[in-house]
Amino acid sequence: MFRFFGTGFIDAIYRNVGGVLPDAGGRSFWLNELNGGKSRSEFVADFIFGLLNLSEAALEEMVASGALTAEEGEGALQRKRNLTHRAQIALLFVELLEEQTNLDPGTDPLDQTSLQADPAYQASLKIVSGVTADVATRDAALAYLAGRPSVDQINAASDSELFGQ
Repeated sequence: MFRFFGTGFIDAIYRNVGGVLPDAGGRSFWLNELNGGKSRSEFVADFIFGLLNLSEAALEEMVASGALTAEEGEGALQRKRNLTHRAQIALLFVELLEEQTNLDPGTDPLDQTSLQADPAYQASLKIVSGVTADVATRDAALAYLAGRPSVDQINAASDSELFGQ
């Protein structure tokens, strides 16, 4: 298991949740928060909450006021869309596949090797892996899930079948 601290941890969360690395201002802000006593779990919760609750209009205002550069505003918008699209697909995956999304009884969720071998876990990762800030990737995954595939079908599908890429 990898252990990240400081900027490595911040970069990993940005990449895994938002789909891209942070801009210098975002990295500096969160590093100051962590160095000031914010826990890693508080950082993740605040980061996700911010992405999901900051409107596009608010981002535009922040750019217009100079609080963010145009590049920083665009980066924030892309992270927001990436997380929102992935969350939409994950929720539909669970809603449509219901019990198929449960881990096998023999899977130990605390054991990474056991978890990685579980078909439902693999499918849950795969169905969101190619979903990005690009609405076309979200729409392709939505269309694929609308056909009500099984976990095995998701695991066997190519990226072009899932995401139109």
